[in-house]
Amino acid sequence: MTFCKDIYNMLSRKYPNRNIYLISDEHFFHENIIDYGRSQFADVKQMNEYIIQKHNETVGLEDIVIFLGDFSFKKGKIKELLARLNGHKYLVLGNHDKSAIVKSYPLLGFEGVFTMPIRLDNAYLSHEPLVANQNSNPTFKLIEAEFKKVIGAHNYHGHIHEKTSFDETRYTNVTCETLDYKPYFLGKTKSLFAKESPLFINDPIFGECISYISDKYKVSPYFLLKDYLYTFALSSLTDYMESCFIQGSVGLYKKYGFISDFSDIDITFLYDANASKGKNSNSMKRIVDHVYQSLLQVDSANLEYYKRYVSLRIFEILLTTTNPYYVKCYIDSNLIFLDSYRQSDYSVHSGISLLEKFIRKYKILDTTGYSFPAYQCNFVNFYGDVANLLLQLLFEDLNPNKRQMIIKKLKYILKNGSEEFDPKALEDVFIRFFLRNIALFNTLNRNDEIRRIQSLYPDFLTYFSSIKDFPTSKLMNPSALKETFMDIYAQISDIDPQEGLEKSQELIREYRKR
Repeated sequence: MTFCKDIYNMLSRKYPNRNIYLISDEHFFHENIIDYGRSQFADVKQMNEYIIQKHNETVGLEDIVIFLGDFSFKKGKIKELLARLNGHKYLVLGNHDKSAIVKSYPLLGFEGVFTMPIRLDNAYLSHEPLVANQNSNPTFKLIEAEFKKVIGAHNYHGHIHEKTSFDETRYTNVTCETLDYKPYFLGKTKSLFAKESPLFINDPIFGECISYISDKYKVSPYFLLKDYLYTFALSSLTDYMESCFIQGSVGLYKKYGFISDFSDIDITFLYDANASKGKNSNSMKRIVDHVYQSLLQVDSANLEYYKRYVSLRIFEILLTTTNPYYVKCYIDSNLIFLDSYRQSDYSVHSGISLLEKFIRKYKILDTTGYSFPAYQCNFVNFYGDVANLLLQLLFEDLNPNKRQMIIKKLKYILKNGSEEFDPKALEDVFIRFFLRNIALFNTLNRNDEIRRIQSLYPDFLTYFSSIKDFPTSKLMNPSALKETFMDIYAQISDIDPQEGLEKSQELIREYRKR
């Protein structure tokens, strides 16, 4: 299990049997550094020229060089610098490389940019050394802990501009000053590589396919890339169909074809009432980490956890390519300590990426030698989709634009859903999902949402009907949300938000007996 992206196979596939070099902390155009350890140089110009000279004396035109951060202090000069430096160039961001403009780096000449440490097999490459108290980022700490457990692993790092006292059997400092500015030879890429492998996003052919489809069929390249990444994520969940299902905007697109600027994939884990909270949480952790590690295979994808709690895990996928495209996606997973679902709430849905559909339909590319992601997962059913959108309107204080987008989704689903509408079926799902939300917000200390729902009691039907373009005639049938739900709603309306989980569990048990 690894949280550190391994790019060795990707490099070997693109550039077989090539030399790999490492170097860090060039600090091009950094005037003040001359007073802090580089006094041999008269000025920045002399320093820059010396570093370029040493680089090109060592690195050949077709070699690979990986810069471990703090490359240049003048972002406007990066393209000019890279044009003068030999090799296929990759960058691991350092603390002085502005992550805010990371999407620009591939356009300037880097073939790949990484926001977190990376691996080449057992060689861990980072800006700061993988030791305690060097970087507080949660994902960095996961990689640091992983590195310490891997037998035979070695950390090549920069950041520290002088010789270090770290264990030399496990750490090598490759900052410029320690190497006399000559890049460090790490080894070679593989000479042979497996024929069948994922279609790498930074392959020229990938960019050509994206551009062709975008120009000819007027499909946004960003949409194609997002769909490809989410399909990749769904494919990694295929083996865990019995443990989780998919909800949210990605699900609406994959099932109904509703196209929006979907921002995340929502994975909901089924709570096993016969197991402890700890076992349920560990099951979620194992599966989400598997999805994370699967997405690390995507060559341009940078992954980073930013919420990693007992019942909630979210990580970001940042895609930087040389095509040039820049995409942000999120995987949002949650486990609700409540047995609020029935088997009828979800069903199996399978599919492939939109990119593959276009490629195969119009014979854009000979796909021999490439593998594409495909998935077969459980998705929440029609009534679950409707209930989730209604609950979004009810629980969240949305701005008018977001509210109208939800109304648009509701109308689209009601029109394109294959089932004949059954008010009682919606009531059943809505009640259980309502209690699910109370339990979830309690677990995450999101008390404002609970207080909001309490403030609407007992006039929430009036609230729905007051929303512009709300499909009142179909969804506000008195038999659907008036009787049983109002009884449950009354019991939630005056509880302390901190008691939400316990009360939800009690009400679910009572409801299931009815």
